[in-house]
Amino acid sequence: MDPLVTIGMPTYNRRHGYFPQALQSALAQDYPNLEVVVCDNASTDGTQEYMEAMTDPRLRYVRHAENIGANANFNSCLDNADGQFFLMLHDDDLLDPTFVSRCVAALGGRSDMGLVRTGSRVIGTDGQVLGSNRTNTQGKDAAEVVLSWFRRQTPLYLASTLYNTRHLREAGGFASPHGLYQDVKATFIVMARHGHVDVDEVLASFRQHDDNRGTTAGALRWAEDAAHLLEVVVEEFPERAEEMRAVGGVYLCRQSYRYVAAIPDAGERWRAYRQVERMFDGSVSPLSYEITRRWRRTRNTAKRAIKSLAGRREVA
Repeated sequence: MDPLVTIGMPTYNRRHGYFPQALQSALAQDYPNLEVVVCDNASTDGTQEYMEAMTDPRLRYVRHAENIGANANFNSCLDNADGQFFLMLHDDDLLDPTFVSRCVAALGGRSDMGLVRTGSRVIGTDGQVLGSNRTNTQGKDAAEVVLSWFRRQTPLYLASTLYNTRHLREAGGFASPHGLYQDVKATFIVMARHGHVDVDEVLASFRQHDDNRGTTAGALRWAEDAAHLLEVVVEEFPERAEEMRAVGGVYLCRQSYRYVAAIPDAGERWRAYRQVERMFDGSVSPLSYEITRRWRRTRNTAKRAIKSLAGRREVA
């Protein structure tokens, strides 16, 4: 018999936004043995009435009496899952109809495999496709997948990852100091301990929003979570610890600088840069990062100006 698969959907006040479309993409799966668990974080926009009017027997609705925070609600989905395998689908992401069936087929009956990854596309707020990436890691072990992610050679999103439920729970579920890299941490731990299978096809869509940046505290939270993730990776892959620290340190330091760069006050920004630099043992110089960032911004501005000028000439 096909294993039961749970799609967990945390939601909060998106009844009139992306949530109905995301839910329908979960219910549209062509896989027969499926449950969809919606965990409502005390929405006040009619989500409860919308869910209570639905009659699909595969659907289960869990409503929290008060808002328990986003990360706790993620883990509530995992806690309420009955399936042998588990997918976390955010209430603004989307699944292709064959996502679950292709992942289960790729397992080939191996019930103890850690997780399955598929390719993914990035979509904008209006649903436009901004990019599409296959996994590009077939045949690679877990360490190589991690290094590929650090090198920006493979995508990693919750919407494109099917976990073994027991292994995910044993790894601690979704947990990190600030609840920012908790999904990546869970994925790396499960892969390191129990293996993975790749489905190269693009079968899920991650919706990209504008980053919430601009404060020192926010930037440092991202950096602290990133530094924690790096330590977890080094611990999980001791035989390649030096390589993980070198490659991962550069990537995660630069990612942290992205949040620092949005701090409007120059003095605060440079103090935050220095703090992040120390967290990652000087993996990337903030001065070199800032010079590169400004050069790219200038280059992109020039490209847009040239394109606009060319367009006006064509019209004329």
